[in-house]
Amino acid sequence: MSKFKFRRPTPGFILAAVALFVALGGGAYAASIGTSDLKNNAVTKKKIDNKAVSGSKIKKEAVKTNKLANEAVTNSKLGHPSYWAYVNTSGSLVRSNGATSTSNIGTGHRTVQFETDVSECSYVATGKYQEGFGRLVNAEVDPSDGTKVRVRIRDGKTGTATSGNSDFSLAVLC
Repeated sequence: MSKFKFRRPTPGFILAAVALFVALGGGAYAASIGTSDLKNNAVTKKKIDNKAVSGSKIKKEAVKTNKLANEAVTNSKLGHPSYWAYVNTSGSLVRSNGATSTSNIGTGHRTVQFETDVSECSYVATGKYQEGFGRLVNAEVDPSDGTKVRVRIRDGKTGTATSGNSDFSLAVLC
């Protein structure tokens, strides 16, 4: 005869065993849910933790322009935004990205206003070439207002201020 006697399990033991099996089996059950198990629109923005979806978790070519909402990606949301402006001879802002207006300081000297502070950025300006002159253009941030960039247009031969205005393009790289 055996020395060990079989005892009936206590309610606490049964409860602990059930909890253990549920805990171990629950993860396996959750891991077995795939995309085909989800209904359309079951996973919404509210149900996703902040920063849970990162670039490394998105399949290549999964997000294309046609899948982005209007204004979903803007200069202010980019790590290193870039802005630009094309200003015509009369000083009008013809096309731009991030520029809001221009003003005339004097002949061959204009200011371009941007929607945000660009004082820590780099600036490149190019003038419209005119036969026999060329154009030298330089740009610098307005020391009194970081949202403004001053543009000076100079004669390509003499380096002096021009006697007239010229079209120019301005790129601001942050």
